[in-house]
Amino acid sequence: MSFPTFKVEDVEVPRVLIGINPFLGYSHFSEARSNYFRRIFKDVKAISDVIVKATELGVNGIYTPADKKIAEALKQVKQRTGIEMTIVGTTYYTFDLKKIGEEISLLKSMGARICLLHGNAVDDLLNPVKRIINHAEEMLQLIRKEGLIPGIACHDSRAILYSDEQGYDAKIYATPVNKIGFWMNPEGLTLKIIRQTDKPVIALKPFASGRIQPEEGLEFTLSTPGVTAVAIGVANYEEVIQDFKLAKKILDKQTA
Repeated sequence: MSFPTFKVEDVEVPRVLIGINPFLGYSHFSEARSNYFRRIFKDVKAISDVIVKATELGVNGIYTPADKKIAEALKQVKQRTGIEMTIVGTTYYTFDLKKIGEEISLLKSMGARICLLHGNAVDDLLNPVKRIINHAEEMLQLIRKEGLIPGIACHDSRAILYSDEQGYDAKIYATPVNKIGFWMNPEGLTLKIIRQTDKPVIALKPFASGRIQPEEGLEFTLSTPGVTAVAIGVANYEEVIQDFKLAKKILDKQTA
């Protein structure tokens, strides 16, 4: 089983990617669930075990921040399977160019060819009066200078609108897209903006962090005009099997 891809400049990116929030202890649901994730993924091998299971279903891409724990897990995956994952990377929450440079270096060592500015940082840098993202040009320029393809992640979709209007060197976007508008700010505008941009868009949080059933969530997100790809966070083998088989079934139906 393999998944279709799309191109960002010269990089082939799978339309279905592994999301990493569970691996890093972020549930966006409850403190109890977040603590559960932190406990079960305290050992890096537990992360690599889940990723290895996903590779058995043809998944070979991951959407991840510059994180040393994920870097080690991916190293284990390569040792165990021989598969080098396609990495769509992001910075962490920082405006500091020195720290961003360090994160880019880590992503490069992981094998990433793409780096998006982190969504929380971008949201905080929006300037609706001037319709710009403060400091975006210099941060994107740093990514480009280091040899990676720049992009922008956000939760406030006006970032995509301003980026397109200003002509920023952002070749790919990532933003939440789900049926209930979870972390989509504002929901209606998000759907309009991603439909209008000519850049590929990775949909995040298709299940609204556990608030939507997988089939319902993937049907909506993968059918939304403007969505190019989806990142799916998984926490165990059962979710890997259910979610990625569903994604393959939906994509196959779309191209039949």
